[in-house]
Parts: sequence; C-alpha cells; structure tokens
Amino acid sequence: MPEGRAAWLAAAGMVHLLVVASGCAPTARRDAATAFDPDSIPEAYRYSTAALMGPGATRAFQITPAGDLYNGEWVVRVRPSIEGASGQAARRQLNPRSFASADPGLVDPAPADSPKVIAFEERWRPVADWARRNGPVRWEFEAVALPEPAPRDSGLIVSLLAIAHNGGAVPCTAKLELALEPPDSVPAFVAFDSPEARPSYRWGSGSSKDTVHAWSGLHGGSDVRASWRLAPGESRSQRFVLPAYPTAAAALASWARVPHARRVSEVREHWDAEVRRGARFELGDREVEDALRAALVVLLSCRERRGALWVPIGGPFQYRDVWLRDGARAACALSVAGFTREARELVAGLAEFQWPEGAFLSQRGQLDGTGQAMWAFEQALLRPRPADSLGGFADAALRAWRWSERQRELGRATGWSFGAMLPFAEPRDNELVRAQLVGTDAWAIAGYRSAVRLLRAAGRPAEADSVEASRARYLVEFARALERTGSPDIPPSWQSVGRDWGNLSVAYPCAVVPAAHPRCRALAERVWRTAGGVGLFTYGRPDSLQYYAGADLGTWALLAGERAAADSVLEAMLQWRSASGGAAELFSRSSRDFGRDLPPHATSAAALICLVRNALVFDDGDTLALTLGAREGWWRGGRVKGAPTRWGIVDLAFSRRGEAVEWRWTPVPVWTALTLPPGRARQTGSKAHWCRARGRTSCSRRRARVASAFAWPWHRAPTRSRGHDEEVPPADWPSRRPGPELAGRARAWPRKAMDRLAARGGSNRRRAGPHALAARDPAAHEPRFARGHGPCESLRVGASPRDSGSPPGEPALLSARAGRRSRGLLGDSPQLCRRPQQRGPPGAQDRRRRSPCLTGELRARRDAARVAAATRARGAAGSGPPRPRGGPRCARREPRALGVSVGGARGLSRGEAPRPELERVSGSCGGVRCLAREPDALRGLTIRASAR
Repeated sequence: MPEGRAAWLAAAGMVHLLVVASGCAPTARRDAATAFDPDSIPEAYRYSTAALMGPGATRAFQITPAGDLYNGEWVVRVRPSIEGASGQAARRQLNPRSFASADPGLVDPAPADSPKVIAFEERWRPVADWARRNGPVRWEFEAVALPEPAPRDSGLIVSLLAIAHNGGAVPCTAKLELALEPPDSVPAFVAFDSPEARPSYRWGSGSSKDTVHAWSGLHGGSDVRASWRLAPGESRSQRFVLPAYPTAAAALASWARVPHARRVSEVREHWDAEVRRGARFELGDREVEDALRAALVVLLSCRERRGALWVPIGGPFQYRDVWLRDGARAACALSVAGFTREARELVAGLAEFQWPEGAFLSQRGQLDGTGQAMWAFEQALLRPRPADSLGGFADAALRAWRWSERQRELGRATGWSFGAMLPFAEPRDNELVRAQLVGTDAWAIAGYRSAVRLLRAAGRPAEADSVEASRARYLVEFARALERTGSPDIPPSWQSVGRDWGNLSVAYPCAVVPAAHPRCRALAERVWRTAGGVGLFTYGRPDSLQYYAGADLGTWALLAGERAAADSVLEAMLQWRSASGGAAELFSRSSRDFGRDLPPHATSAAALICLVRNALVFDDGDTLALTLGAREGWWRGGRVKGAPTRWGIVDLAFSRRGEAVEWRWTPVPVWTALTLPPGRARQTGSKAHWCRARGRTSCSRRRARVASAFAWPWHRAPTRSRGHDEEVPPADWPSRRPGPELAGRARAWPRKAMDRLAARGGSNRRRAGPHALAARDPAAHEPRFARGHGPCESLRVGASPRDSGSPPGEPALLSARAGRRSRGLLGDSPQLCRRPQQRGPPGAQDRRRRSPCLTGELRARRDAARVAAATRARGAAGSGPPRPRGGPRCARREPRALGVSVGGARGLSRGEAPRPELERVSGSCGGVRCLAREPDALRGLTIRASAR
C-alpha cells in the first residue's frame, strides 16, 4: 500500500476500538466547540457545492446545490419535510393556490428549502456542513469522507449525519427520506468506471453479505425513511453510511460501529497534520492562510494511482484525467509548499507520458506538454536539494530536448517564416485554434532551461553546455519571430490567431522575455483592459472569467515591480472561491454561475499557492527574492517556516515598526533581494498630511501621486503657478539593474535640488519627490518609465563576499532607504553619484547646474572597481570602508545618518563595529554598509535600517 494512503488509513483509525450502535439519538447535536453556521461562510458562486474526496480515491462525492450526494453513478436524494400545523403553514407559504384547492382532510409533507451554502469548516477543512429550512424546523447536515478499509483502498466512504431541530412553539412531525436513484439524463459528470447497464440500487441495514449501495440502521429497499414527533426545542438525528462503490453490507455495518463524531475527529486530525507537514505561512491574514490550506487539500486529494505510480488529475469530477499542462502546475505548487515527496511522486508519474521519440504528450495535440514536463522535473527534483533519482529524469529531459531540436531543424529546412518554431498543433483545448502556438515554444524554452539545471545537478556539464547553447539560439529566434508577427505584445500564436493562453506564461514561468520588456507590459494591459481592470483573466467574452490563467500575470507584476497589480490579482483569486474553499476554472462574472465546470479545479488551487508563495519567497532566478509582494498587513510580524528553495530550506520573518523594517532569513549561497513594504505618500498642498497612496490619491485640492514599478515612472507634482501637472524626474534613475558585482551601491540626491524641481514656481516649498518607503501604485496614472530599472524599494544582499561573487575583501553591502525626513534618496543603482542629476522635461531643469552623474555602464563599472580597490586597501589597513567618490554635493552634504542594528546591537554612522566579527557598520548617503572580517561573518545576521 502506498505510504500516503497508509498514513491516511492510520489517521482514520481503521482498527475499531469503539463499538457504538448507529441510529437515532434523542438529543443529538454537534460539538458546540466545532459547530458553526454554514450560512455565515462567504460563497462566491451562484450555486453552492462541495467535494468529498481523498488522495488515491478514484471516485468522489459531490454535494449538489439541492443538498443531494452524487458519486458519478447514482444519486442519494435527501428529502426532508414536516407535517402538522407547522407543515400546513409552510406548505401554504410555498404554494398558497394549490393548498387552497386541496382537500383539507389530506395534508402532504412540506418539503424543505435547498441549502443556501454548503461550507467546509474554516472554509478549508473537509468537514462539510449545510442547513435546510422547513418552517420552524431547521435541518442540519454534516458529512465527511474517509478511505475504504484495505484492500479496497481506492474508494471512499462518507459518514452523513442528519439532525432535525424544532425551533417553533408547537410540536410537529419531521420526516426524512433518502432515496437511491440514477442521475439525470444529462449529468454534469459520469464516473469513468460506472457500468453501462444501471443496476437496481439497494440500502443495507444489517450484517449480511449482500452487496448494497448505502447503509443505515433503518430498513428499506431503494429508499429509507425516518419520522419523528418533535416537541418545541427538541432535536433528533439519523446517521447514514454512503460508499463510493457497491460494498458488502457486513463491511459497511462494521465501519459504522465507529460513531459519526469519531469519524469527524479523524478527518480533522488527519488534515490538520497534513497541512502542518508543509511550509507554514503565518501572515496574520486568516483569509489568505485558510485559502492556502484549502488549496493544499485540493491538490493532495486530486491524485490517483496508476499501478505503483501517482499521477495528478485536473479535478475530482469532470476533470478526472491527466493533463501535463495541469499536472506540471500541481507538482510545482506542492514542491514550493513543502510537499517534496508528493511532488516527486507526481513527476515520476508524468515521466510515463514520454513517447519513444522523446516528446511528452498526455492529450492529443498539446505539444506544450514536452516543455512543461521538463519544467516540472526541475521544480520538484531540485528543491530543496537534488533528488537521488535525478539521473533518470535528466536522461528523459535530454531526450525531450533532442526531439524538440529535430522538429526545429525540420522546420528550418522548409524555409517558412516561422520554421524555426515548433510545428502546428491543435490542442482541442483553451486555444481553440490549429496553429503554431507561442506557448508551445515558450514552454519548450523553459524546458531547455530546466534541462540545463537538471544536467548540471547530475554532474553532466558538457551536455548542459550543449543545451544551454541551443537555448540561446532559440531565444534569439523567438525574439525575431515576435518581431515578424507585427504585434505590439505577445500574440497567442505565430499566425496571430487563437485565444490567449500559453502566451500569458512567456514572462513567467517560462522566463523567455524579461519581465521589464515592453511586450509583457503591453500584453498585461491588453488582457486587463478587456477584463475591465486588473484581476482575473477573461476567456472568450468579457463576462466569462478564467481563474488561474491570469495568475502568471500576477507573478509577472511582482517581477516587474507592479505590486498593486499583483495584489489585485491575488484579491480576485481570494474572492472567487466557494464556501468549501475551492475555485472553479471558468464562470460568469454577472450571473456567478459555473455551469458544468464544477469546482474545485486543481490548477486553480496550484495557481493560488504559487502566487502567494512568490509574493514572499521567489527562487526561480539566480537570486533569492523575499517579500516581493508582501501585503501591508503581513508586515506586522509575518513568518514563513520551512519554505523549500533551490538553495535549501528557508525560514523568513519580516516586520515593520514605524519606519524601521526588519528581515530575518536563513542564509543562502546566492544574492538575496529584499523588497520594502508598501509605503505612504504625502500631498504637496498647504493642508499636508499623510494618506495611503492607492489608486488616484487625492488628499485635498492639491494631490500627490507616487507610482513605481521596476523603474520609477515620472513623478507628477502639481504646481500652483502653471495650473497643470509638471513632470519631475525621480532622484534614482539608473541605467540598468545591478549585477552581483555592483550590488548595493548607494547614490545621494541632495534635498535642495529636489526642492527646486518639485516645488518650482509654487509658494509651497515642501519636497514633492518620492518619499521613503513610497508606495508602488501603477494605477495612479499611465506609467511612463525612465531608462532601465532599479527602484529604491529593492534591496540586494549578499550572503557573503565569497558566495556572492564579489572580489575577496570587498564588503557585502545592504542598501536601505532612509526615513521620510532624510536628505538623501537611495537607489540600488550601479553608479555612484558625482554631482546631482538634474534631468527632465524642459522647464523642470535647473540650467545653471547641469552636471549629471556618470550614466554609462563602463563608467559605472570603472567607479565600482575604484571603490572596490580602495575598500580592499583601507580594509587591509583597518580604517574601514571609504566614503563614496563623488562631487562636492554628495561628498560634503551627506544625508542624515541611519540607525543600523546588526544582530541586536546598535551602531551609528561611521561608528564602531557592534559585533566582534564585523570590521565596521556605517550609514552614508542613505545606505548601510557592513564590512566583515571573515567571509561568512554576515551569515544569519539580522540587519535593520531606519532613519536617525
């Protein structure tokens, strides 16, 4: 028996030690400590539904919007009703005309309403509860699913408890009927192993060897009935056992000896233990934390066995099959969530879909599966450390690479315009076209990168170099093909036909085009413009929303510095979830109806996990990026424990207190990039006060708008004399993002120059430039970006000079922006400021002092080399790091000193070292510097920076 299945069976307590008779309880109520009102749980969709499923099970039960249970072969119809005076009143209210014409001597039972909400505990734990109203009687239902006892370990058994409670002032008769019936003529889904001929469905009540389809303590054939006379305030209950497959009555009777309350406790204990096994996100945000747990329940449950292998399935109902494009996402999400064993089991199952020629294909025409399989291998096998079985997967990736190269060679020989791209395909899926799909090539390039990483981890550098060289050629040909399309963004196919799908993944996770590329921004703007705003992706028509396809644009927004856009995507994904925590793939925005596209969808769950994790810990590149998109509320003391990365397990703690921010994280042997929290912007009018920069901020008559992405856009400051907004260039305007050897360089922007540019022509002389911890807000105005990128929000930290690639003896630097009153603004530019840069549109420049800083890359490298040489010389002499080589304004007019805390000790600007292993800690021009005596002295230290 597989290890995961055995663990679930052990947690479910298959050895029965308690023997309790099943049947009626005169005052049975659920545990008050865990009971909740399901109608209080938010439900995003028009019809509420839930899935009772489990890992390894080949069937699942759907709790339908009508309150019935359906397993793909038969339906358990649940029909509660009441009789008596209360029943007549309820019946009259439901249909007064028919009641008036009926014989007063005949009183039919009044049926109960359909459930309003079907919810899981805490919106994630799979203990389903729903309620149905029937006049004064409230019907409460609770259901849990557990695995069948061995050897039938691929099925489920549901324990269902029904409770009738009379909340009225007069007695009434409550009746409950459960009937086994075939599904409708056009069901939403059918179990793949259901028989063609429909048998007669039977209830069991004893311990016979007869095969039955349901069991209870009541006697019946195709249906069972219970009837109670309820006094005011009285409650009665009945328990039912529902297997997913026909089962012997004796086996069900034995299973039913354990009471329902114990079964519910087993489910709670199992899933609580399961979610604790992975990475833990303690963000102080209950909604996000519960959404992550719900997504994990879906991903762990949407797994089936094929012999000895595990494979991912798209969903428990209509998507019970394997798609490489969905399975790769599920394996990646489980890997980054800390479920390494499950992720590696899934990619081992995906490896079976490789054809002898080398391609990976699970569904007809979906050629992108080749690159997706290779990408899934890397995601699951290299995190947190290379797997022992890496060699076989590296061989499979190499065969897939050779197949792709053969296809491209054949295409080149034809002389087509796009011959170097992979051939035509008709995936019969979301693209709805037969063409050369851009997503196919993007995923192939991602697969090449993964193959390189796999081969290097397996100790095969020569083969890795060959794949890397072919990937470089592929990237050049991909860029040329994009130019030939004539499209301003990234089209869905090279023939510019079809629907957007694979092209949404070009920037992330495929990393084919840099996140800062204008085409990526144009694609995001086009997609979100069609959707009516930043959020979910519209599919086909504006009213049709697709849940997970736009999540890649959310991560792209994080990488591009568009924190507000990424947060909008996350907010939409949190909103469009059912009361049981799952999300549909496709649904209507206006009617909130998902039709036959039943939730939950496994890829929707995987997209949510990856987006939240990437907002906190991102390791897909050559740098560990932390808190890329951490929400403001998460900075009150957020923690991530046990997060797997490509460089090991990382624990992260981050917080913000006032204007001081603090990170603690497990050191890794690569550069670490830190992103500051969302900040605040201050207006420039006479009634100056602090306000949140969200959307188009307007504090009073005069407004200030601060926006930034991975490059500062123009800051538009209102002027009183001209009557229009004057564009002011930001202080930090780098030419490119710094490499590891130039990381952490600080540059100053004198306050007087900013005052002249920002308040020119106005009576108010307050500075209107970007303040410390300024908010990223791309919605403030149409962003127009300066050269390159390099925001003040990003910090770059080397674990040690040796590991970061810096020359020996050069100090590892931490750049941090000073407080809001600081005279200098800090950027992570590779340049050192010599004189104040005063550039911008005509009229905004001070023509008396036009002495810009050095802007060329060669000059920046020259300055960096000079500083490094001087640092090594001074470090050897014991005099500490030098001050920046700059012009008179940078050298003589330093900004206010920074308070620096390293490992809990305190040091001032140009002060003594707070730790004996550190040579010196200083703050200058808005930056923080730590010079280490030993190469690994900075490992594991806590570094804080705040204004003094």
